[in-house]
Amino acid sequence: MLPFGLLQDTGPGDDRIRPPSPRTYSNQYADVFAVFHNQASLARIRTFSAGAYASRRFMLRATTGMAFAAALPVSSGTFAVSASRFGYEVFNHHEASVAYGRHLGRYVDIGMQFDYLSTRIQEYGSAHAVTAEAGIAVHPASWLQVGLHAFSPAPVHYSKPVNEDIGSRYTLGLGFEPSDKILLALEGSWDTQSGTFLSLSFAYQPAPVLAICSGFTTGTRQNFLGVRLFLKRLRIDMSTGYHPRLGITPALGVVYHIPARQPK
Repeated sequence: MLPFGLLQDTGPGDDRIRPPSPRTYSNQYADVFAVFHNQASLARIRTFSAGAYASRRFMLRATTGMAFAAALPVSSGTFAVSASRFGYEVFNHHEASVAYGRHLGRYVDIGMQFDYLSTRIQEYGSAHAVTAEAGIAVHPASWLQVGLHAFSPAPVHYSKPVNEDIGSRYTLGLGFEPSDKILLALEGSWDTQSGTFLSLSFAYQPAPVLAICSGFTTGTRQNFLGVRLFLKRLRIDMSTGYHPRLGITPALGVVYHIPARQPK
């Protein structure tokens, strides 16, 4: 199974685009989009993969988000690059990152990432910041994974004219896989700017070419529903979020991967 995991691409009050990472909390599989959630999960990527993602939050042009990521495994671990953009011409936020993940023994994976952040406000100009994030994933059993991630744990401020703290975020996630067709993922985050919120998602793969998922996040009070299609080397992710007052958030993701060589 190639399960669908956490579904939101942003947190409350968050301008960082994080494409849904279907296998961040999976013991069986890995996903290039995990670079946006917990870089330790990169350690389980076996072949080159790249993905692109786009969403339009609440169907507004001003809240359009786009992201790209690519991962390349080597003998010592997996390197990855990613980039994202959120906003429009009046206000926009850009991010470019370089990450690395590797095994630390049989049951532990670790990862780290360096981020370059840029925010532009039309009337005030641009501001920049450089920070880092890191994660660890522990696999105590074949059906359970525990992940811990910290984004910008040390205080970092944007340059002038913004000169604001970019904020820190700490995340704890659990993944339960009672079978190779079912994934239940729970994630709790504490953000210095937005407080605490929880995300819960459930995925089921009824056929080799199809997976369906649903979920909920307390931070933005949205429900989510998604479908994943497997087409040889391509995977297509389609999802939509719904907020009772603000409306829907459609999203589309495409991932290309090189199939792993089968042992002779």
